[in-house]
Amino acid sequence: MATRLKLSDAQSGWYVMDLTTMTAGTGTVTAYVDGNPVGSLSGGGVRQTHGQKMFQASSGAVSVEITGSGIIHGPFNVEDPASKGRILSSTWVVSSEDGSDNDYNDNVSRITWFMSAG
Repeated sequence: MATRLKLSDAQSGWYVMDLTTMTAGTGTVTAYVDGNPVGSLSGGGVRQTHGQKMFQASSGAVSVEITGSGIIHGPFNVEDPASKGRILSSTWVVSSEDGSDNDYNDNVSRITWFMSAG
């Protein structure tokens, strides 16, 4: 079972995604732009990290699909103090539950968006 969760509507720029698994079972996280897969990470093990993927979204909706029933925390924004609120980056933490203890820490993915230069 997997859950697809929408992150943003149209933030152009680069995204970096990682995956940490907290259980022995295998977890997977896949990123989509406009419904098309653009990157995936998979792995298993207690407190194991499984690398990073970088992808670009020039426009369009960004969503992620994660193993289990997922929830989103964020976005947590970093603003440019010199420009009165322009957002430089946003980070979402997507966590999921693939068992029955409802701790929502079985698969954890952090997706960070960086504003394109210009």
